[in-house]
Amino acid sequence: MAILAPIGGFNAHVSRDVRAVTAAASALQVPEFLLFKLAYARWFGREVSDAAMEPTFMKYLFTEEAPVWVRHFAREVLTLQDQGRLDRTGFGLPPRVRPSLAPDMVDRWGRLFLGLAWALIVVVIALAVL
Repeated sequence: MAILAPIGGFNAHVSRDVRAVTAAASALQVPEFLLFKLAYARWFGREVSDAAMEPTFMKYLFTEEAPVWVRHFAREVLTLQDQGRLDRTGFGLPPRVRPSLAPDMVDRWGRLFLGLAWALIVVVIALAVL
């Protein structure tokens, strides 16, 4: 069953499977292909090579239908996210790296400096006119 959803500013039919897979991949911050591999390992209890996963993933890309084990995995991820209990490490992924505060501080100091520079320019022009 296709659902009408905006993509890139245009409306297009997007299957429920695609929406679930992309949402789960986004929640885990992984590419969709890796999500398939994680789902496989969780369902079958063993890892799968990229080469072995490629035909299944390609079929998904062309048909927009995910295997049942991917659907189940995506539902599990999204349920955990909705409950606020999603933990990447529970899926064998490294913990999320928290962004450094340094870029934020640089941005704040830069804005402060720019504001002071504009104020100084306005004062100099005002003094020159008077």
